[in-house]
This record gives sequence, C-alpha cells and structure tokens, in this order.
Amino acid sequence: MNMDSNPLEAGLDHFVRMDKEDFVGKAALQQILREGLNRKLVFLKVHSKDVDPEGNESVWCCDKVVGYTTSGCFGYTLQHGVAFAYLPPFLTVPCTQVQVELLGDRVDAEVLPSAPVEIEAARRRKQK
Repeated sequence: MNMDSNPLEAGLDHFVRMDKEDFVGKAALQQILREGLNRKLVFLKVHSKDVDPEGNESVWCCDKVVGYTTSGCFGYTLQHGVAFAYLPPFLTVPCTQVQVELLGDRVDAEVLPSAPVEIEAARRRKQK
C-alpha cells in the first residue's frame, strides 16, 4: 500500500476497526464504503515464457488499459510469473482473463482466487 491506495482496496479491511471512535482517514474510508470501491487488489498468474513481471506494468482487457501491477516475480509454486494488480471490481472474479504488458508485448494472465501459497508444504517444513 501507498498514499494512492487504501486498506479496503487492498483487501485489508479486516484490520480496520470502523467502530473505533475516530482515527486519521476514517471519514475517507466511510466515504469509500458509501460510494463503493473503484478497484481491488488481486493476484495474477502471468503466462510469460521468458519475462517475469516486476511491477508498474499496465493490465489490459478488451484492448483497454484497466489497471496496473504493483509488484511481480517468478512464482516457484506455480512455475509462472505472478503479480499483484489493481483492477476494477468487475474484473476481480477468479479465472478472469486479462493481459499484462511485459517489455511491449501483451501476455495472457488470469485472476487467482487467493495468494498462490503452499500452506501445507510450509507447515510440514516448519515441523521438521
């Protein structure tokens, strides 16, 4: 997150106690809740062969720029590029197909339902 985003867009709303009496940014968050989100943070699986996303790449749908990546890298769990991206809410449904522009070429990508993490494998390693 940075000054251009908020915890509601980033999916961190469960960390914000809106029932608290007052805090910096509460009025702005209340306004966003009333008006609705313009974008949401999603995880993308990027189907690139030799270039991995790094961040600040444009995300395309129907030949229009619809968002941008915030960060990315090669995901060893998926054996594909992965990226965080802010997209309009209607494009945040899992399996939605978009494209990410990498070095001037548009590469197919899909919205994932959650972070691509192997929790069980990590737990097994921790127990050893």
